[in-house]
Amino acid sequence: DYCDYYSGEDQFSCPDDCGGNEECGAGYVEDCSGDGDCCSESWIGDGVGDCEDQAFGCDLTCYDNDGGDCEGLLSSHNNELTYQQRELRAQNPPVLVSLQSSREEVTGYNVFKDGEFLTFTTSTAHLDENVLGGSTYCYTVSALYETYQSYQSSEACETTEGTPFQMGDVNMDDTINVLDIIVLVNMILNLQEPNYQLGDLNNDGALNVLDIILIVNIILDVRADDASEAQLLKSPHGLNLKSNGFIGGVELKIKHEDDAQIQLTDDAIFANLKTDGNSSHIIIVSPKSDALFTIDSDFEIMDVLVANSNGEIQLNTITEFKLSQAYPNPFNPSTQFSLALPEDGHVNISVYNMLGQKVDVIHDTHLNAGKHQFSWDANDLASGIYMITSNSQKFTSSQKIMLLK
Repeated sequence: DYCDYYSGEDQFSCPDDCGGNEECGAGYVEDCSGDGDCCSESWIGDGVGDCEDQAFGCDLTCYDNDGGDCEGLLSSHNNELTYQQRELRAQNPPVLVSLQSSREEVTGYNVFKDGEFLTFTTSTAHLDENVLGGSTYCYTVSALYETYQSYQSSEACETTEGTPFQMGDVNMDDTINVLDIIVLVNMILNLQEPNYQLGDLNNDGALNVLDIILIVNIILDVRADDASEAQLLKSPHGLNLKSNGFIGGVELKIKHEDDAQIQLTDDAIFANLKTDGNSSHIIIVSPKSDALFTIDSDFEIMDVLVANSNGEIQLNTITEFKLSQAYPNPFNPSTQFSLALPEDGHVNISVYNMLGQKVDVIHDTHLNAGKHQFSWDANDLASGIYMITSNSQKFTSSQKIMLLK
């Protein structure tokens, strides 16, 4: 209930419905001018002056000079609001208790669903398609003016037809199976209209691979040993993933050449991608092998999320063949270092003096892709500068170290 000039009511002729600080709901405070309006509490101290001239529809000077924004001034300042300031203020416009005919024209309507903002519309009708069968939803509407918002209308509640669907049943066929995984993947890739009510299983406000994992858990009743960490291994022709346990899903975005050809693994519950020009969004559900995809062009990993059956896990990305900095360095008599290896292969790690003479071999056999730790003991060698060099069939990496005795 609210007063407006269409009914001929105001805060004096309908005191039960209008006016007074008691009408200001949670998050709102009474306007300092005494006109009965309610202003968003978030406007106090937000960096924009809401002073006695009410340039933005509110006088908040009685609240510590608008949290210091008015600084004792009578007129509002910072009239050139930033985009962010305008956006934040548009979400919480002041509530005009008494809408007189001299006020601004209605510019549109805010629609609320179950107490939460749903949408803004300039029409007097709105169709909400994001609903579940057999569920009840309650709606209210407020009129939006150039700088004011009316009180919300009385609730109008409707119950939809059908039977409520279980979270995860995104295709709404009363069964949760791999078809729901396919539909949810397509929703994440924007190949289908998203359904947050059924698809956002972890209620984080986003659809991603973490929601897919929860559907996988429902379908498979997963009891496998979860991976606690994983390594993403990038090579010139593709991407592999090694882990120490079960991987529920991988979601990543990559950049590549415009005409790149990507072949996703077929050893997974489901895998799909959406390519737009020189970028691709990839989702792979429960990969069974290390290989995620192959590609015939250079590529760059822009974003990646890897999860086990419970959620996101720690990820190390190896994109090149590289020796880490030895530590300690200088050293006496031993030092340690690691080697990042993006592909399986034979690896030789040797030590040379400054004359180019080989003085020791640290490793000379096959290594699996991943990160490997090594140490070198130079107890039998003289002080000086040495070179650690690592070679594989395709790569070479070296670094200088200093032995001080």
